[in-house]
Amino acid sequence: MIKRVLAVILCVFICLCAVGCTGEETTLKKFYDKVSENKLLLDLLAEKVYSDGRELFGSDGFGGSIQDAMRSAQSDRADDIKEIKAADNEIVEIFRSVRKSKYSELTKKVMDAYSAYLEAVTDVSETFESYLDVTRSLKKELERLLRELSYEL
Repeated sequence: MIKRVLAVILCVFICLCAVGCTGEETTLKKFYDKVSENKLLLDLLAEKVYSDGRELFGSDGFGGSIQDAMRSAQSDRADDIKEIKAADNEIVEIFRSVRKSKYSELTKKVMDAYSAYLEAVTDVSETFESYLDVTRSLKKELERLLRELSYEL
């Protein structure tokens, strides 16, 4: 009788551990997917802002100010930026669930790289010449960390 009770307790414990691990991995996968999806939107926005800014730079309306041209391009893409920032709120919520998991160090690095890329793309503070270089550099770092995270899935 005692052996049966111990066997049942052991089975319940193993099942609970399996469910807990699966839940953690599911949340990690959700984090990875959401960051990857938003990264693609950021990639498109960065390219649009750069090309729009390049196009506007030559127009007379900006008096040669690349900052004005870049801000104008971003205001033209305001809906894209709103969509990205809305998804960002969801990413932050998911991150809160995975930041204390066994993958915490890696997820924190991914979140830091993602946040830096988000800021560089949506808040122009670079010159026209460096905008593309900065965003591409941050994009590559985020891609590297996402690839590393994908190995854990």
